Amino acid sequence: KLVEIAAVMTRDDRQGAIPREQLGTLAMPVMVVWGTDDAMLPVAQADDLPAHFHLHHILEAGHMLVEEASDLVASAVRRNMSRRRRRSSARDRAV
Repeated sequence: KLVEIAAVMTRDDRQGAIPREQLGTLAMPVMVVWGTDDAMLPVAQADDLPAHFHLHHILEAGHMLVEEASDLVASAVRRNMSRRRRRSSARDRAV
């Protein structure tokens, strides 16, 4: 399913709009890290993402987040993983 979504986003070797309808069908937790200065996929495309998505904005970063702000991307991923672990532990204790 993710490969299909990526194909829609990169038709004709160009990046375009985010396919919200397809993204909404994903049952898994999704974290999105987006640069506020992304000229290829403007940050406004992050508006109205599905409710189960967790969005992190990286200020003054563009499209190449891993190159431009690798420390901030890594920090966002670590925070998200930690949050997921806490939720999972809380569910386990409740059972």
